[in-house]
Amino acid sequence: MANERLLIVDDDADLLGITTEACRMLGHPPLTAPDAGTALRLLEASPGLRLAIVDVELEVRWGGFRLGERVAERFPDVAVVFVSGYGSHAGRPPGEEKTEVLKKPVSLGRLKALLDGHLGPARGSGA
Repeated sequence: MANERLLIVDDDADLLGITTEACRMLGHPPLTAPDAGTALRLLEASPGLRLAIVDVELEVRWGGFRLGERVAERFPDVAVVFVSGYGSHAGRPPGEEKTEVLKKPVSLGRLKALLDGHLGPARGSGA
């Protein structure tokens, strides 16, 4: 692991791959995790991470919002952004009713704005 500052967590391998390639193209190469357990291990091992893009619909035992709560508790310097195929219509647990959920796949323009806003503009990305 080099200087990655971004983690993408999605159990859909195709969407994880698409988002990963888009982030690389925008100059922000991510670490990736197919589940919450892997995500937490990567966060522990990668103190430079600053942003986690988390799918709301993870495995049954761990929903994306539960992972978000754990990240906030253990890694307060890491911002969490939620994504779902349902977008703003995604189900939310009590207390998360107003949490923004981006519709996936996230457009390239929206993804660039999100990454630049949380991580700063990428150097030499050409994007």
